[in-house]
Amino acid sequence: MSGTLQHDDASEFEPEGHEFDDDISYLYAKRAAISLLEELAKKIDERAIPEDVIATVADLLIASLDDESAWAQYAGEALRDDGMDPLTLSINRTWPIAVRGLTRLIVHGDGAPWYQRSRNALDRELARDDPAGSAAAVIGENSAVLLHFGGDWMDVSAVRVFGTEEGITTGQQIALTTALLGNQFNRPQFDLLRGPMMAAIASEDELTLGWRGQGSPLELVGRWIVIAYLIGHIEIDDPLMLGFFDSVAADTRGDVIGHIAWTNLHADTVDRDILDRIEHLWELRAQHVEQHPEDSAELKDFYWFISNGKHSSEWWLPRLVQAARLVPDLQTHGLIGKQLAEASVTDPALAFTAIQLLMHHDDGPGMGSYDLTEHALPTVLASALDSGQPALAREASELMNKLGAKNMVHLRDQVEAIRRGRA
Repeated sequence: MSGTLQHDDASEFEPEGHEFDDDISYLYAKRAAISLLEELAKKIDERAIPEDVIATVADLLIASLDDESAWAQYAGEALRDDGMDPLTLSINRTWPIAVRGLTRLIVHGDGAPWYQRSRNALDRELARDDPAGSAAAVIGENSAVLLHFGGDWMDVSAVRVFGTEEGITTGQQIALTTALLGNQFNRPQFDLLRGPMMAAIASEDELTLGWRGQGSPLELVGRWIVIAYLIGHIEIDDPLMLGFFDSVAADTRGDVIGHIAWTNLHADTVDRDILDRIEHLWELRAQHVEQHPEDSAELKDFYWFISNGKHSSEWWLPRLVQAARLVPDLQTHGLIGKQLAEASVTDPALAFTAIQLLMHHDDGPGMGSYDLTEHALPTVLASALDSGQPALAREASELMNKLGAKNMVHLRDQVEAIRRGRA
């Protein structure tokens, strides 16, 4: 390992074949060696590595960064790697891999014999001018473990790494967004990032992502803020809640609310306190949209509240009607038909109103979705016809006849089969 790292970059042998048939230098071998050292530096309790081995790893990693060649190679290539986001770049270039290795060494704690040297080396490397932002992404990715296990390094370095409420640079935006996406929500880190999150909300410029494809920067900020509210870490009138819901675009606010409801789909159970809070939040946002119809996109993903199966139909059915009235052409993405059919048994009138609003039946049989027409409509009509409410039954019969005249020729048979099955 040491021999590989100390070898000249250039090979003394003439490469054979084409460019990718043989390495034309030792740079790729050195990257592989640094990657192995970074892996060995991890603190993994289940795979105890002797302290003297990790000390050797630390020596090699720090020495590799004392040599300017890794930085020089990175600085020459990084700005040309315009297809990679900062985090992706950080796992594909030697210099940021070595920087990540330093973070691995630091999280062994301030009692480790290599701690101070690793910390000094990390501070030195972070002081470099890195427009591509891969080092910022590395710190963001590892910020939770650095905060919890890296001594006081993160507390001391937070302003430099993430910025403050007064503002955040591009590199700090990269660190912040990577931290929000690369780590599970935790209260200490949320508190550490309060100022930078407020700065992101207040920024009038487009923010830079550290890891693309997982949500916009402000969506990532919003997710953490809403989670903090849902678990009771902050309240509805917290400056971050107020700032996010007052300043950020309605479409982004809707993405955040929908994402949180979607995450509940994958949970076996959700505490009642959390459900109460997210229901209360949605109701407040619906009230806002009632007063500001131009913000209707905030309610666009309500279908996740139904699809996730964590809310009672007594709660979601009237809110579905409300959302369908407030959001033009509200989409349900084929995910609520069966739930709406089941809800029609207990509240046939409201279910009938909901399906009328969702299907836009006056537009013809191409309206709505297969899910609604096949999984909801026949049962909702049957429930309305059997409701014992003459006016409702008459409306249901008129709708069934209208849709039958528009080529839904089997609808009456479906409805009657459901009614016979209930008899």
